[in-house]
Amino acid sequence: MSEEREFSSNFKLRPLRRYEEMLRNNSRYYFDVDEFEEIIDHYLVNKKTAKALRAVSLAIEQHPLSTGIYLKKAQALNEKGDASHALDILKNIEGIESSNPEVYFAKGVSYLGLNNTDTALKEFRNAVRLTTGPKEELLSNIAMIFEQNDQFSYAISFFLEAYRENPSNSIILYDLAYCHERSGNFSRSAYYYELYLDTDPYSENVWYNLGVIYNQMDQPVKALNSYDYAIAIDPGFISARFNMAVTYENTGKYRNAAQAYRELLDIEPENAQFWYSLGNIYIKLKYFENAFEAFSKAVSFNPTDYESFIAIAEIYNLKNQTSESIRVLEEALKSDPENANLNYRLAAYWLILQNHQKAKYYLEKGLSINFDLYPEFLEYCPKARKRRFVKELINSFRKNDNG
Repeated sequence: MSEEREFSSNFKLRPLRRYEEMLRNNSRYYFDVDEFEEIIDHYLVNKKTAKALRAVSLAIEQHPLSTGIYLKKAQALNEKGDASHALDILKNIEGIESSNPEVYFAKGVSYLGLNNTDTALKEFRNAVRLTTGPKEELLSNIAMIFEQNDQFSYAISFFLEAYRENPSNSIILYDLAYCHERSGNFSRSAYYYELYLDTDPYSENVWYNLGVIYNQMDQPVKALNSYDYAIAIDPGFISARFNMAVTYENTGKYRNAAQAYRELLDIEPENAQFWYSLGNIYIKLKYFENAFEAFSKAVSFNPTDYESFIAIAEIYNLKNQTSESIRVLEEALKSDPENANLNYRLAAYWLILQNHQKAKYYLEKGLSINFDLYPEFLEYCPKARKRRFVKELINSFRKNDNG
C-alpha cells in the first residue's frame, strides 16, 4: 500500500521534477512519449545538450519505436554540432513520416550545420509547404536559424514572410531591424525600428538601438533625439546616457557632453571610466583644474587606470611641472611595472628635462615590453627623433624583433 502511495505521489509531479528526482535516487520511473519530449525540450531550450541526450537515451530504452523520440535525438545532435549523425537519423524518420514538417525543418538545420545552404533552403521550403496551419512561427524559426549562422539576407527573407503572415507581430519588426543592422543596411534597420516604435513607443531599448543606428548613419541630431526618448522612459538607462555624452563629444558640443557625464556620475559616482571621460572633456574645454580633479577621482576609484595617471601627469607638464609628472607616473609604475605606455611617457618626460640617462632607461624598458608602440612615443616627443641614442635603441630592438 505504501509503494502505491509513493508511486501515486511521484506520478503527480511534473515530468521534469519526476525525471530529475529519478536521477537523484538512481531509480527508474516510467514516462510516456509526450513527457519525455517535454523533458528533452526543456534541456534543449536551456542549452543543456548533454542532459538532453541522456534523457533521449533513457527515452529510447522505454520507447524504442518512437519516431518522436528519435526526432528529439536528431535535434539534440544538431545542437551538439553533430549534424552528420543527426541527418542519418532524420533520413530514417523521413521514410516513416514523409509528411512531418518538423523532420524537414531539422534536416534544414543539419544541412546548414554542414555548410550546405542550398539543400538547407530546399528542406526548409519543404517544411513550410507541409505545414497546414499558421506558418508564422515556423518561418520565424527558420529565419532565426539563418540569423544565428550570420546569413542575414536569408534571415530577412523568412522574417518578411513571417511578417506577412502576421503583420501585428511587432517582434518580427525588431528582428528585421537587427538583421539589417548586422548586414550593414542601416537605413533599412532604422526604418524597421521606427515601424516598431509606431506600435510600442515606450520601448527604451528600441529607442536606444535606433540612436546607435543613427550614429552609424552619421546623423547625430536624430541619434541624440533617440537617446533622449530612451532616457525619458528610463532615467537610469546608463548606456543611453553614455552614448548621448559620446555623441555630444564627437560633434564638438563639449559643454553638453560634460553635463551628460556629470549626470551619469550622479547615478554612478564611483565609475572611474566616467570620471576619466569627463576629465577629457574638461581638457578640450581647457578647464585644467576641473580635469585634474576628474582624473584624480578616476584613479581613486581605479588605482590601475594608467590613462588617468598619464592625463594627470600631462596636466603637470602643461604647467611646466614636469618633475611632478614624473613623480605621478613612477608612482603608477609601482603597481604596473610592465606597462609600456607608462615607460614610454616617462622616457619623454626625462628627455624634456634633458636627463638622457633616465630617458634611455625608460625607453629601453618600453621597447622591450611593446616595441610596436614606439611611433606613439616619437609623435608625442618629436625632439626624441634628433637624439642619437633614441635612434640606436630603436634600431637595435628592430633588428632583434626581426630575428
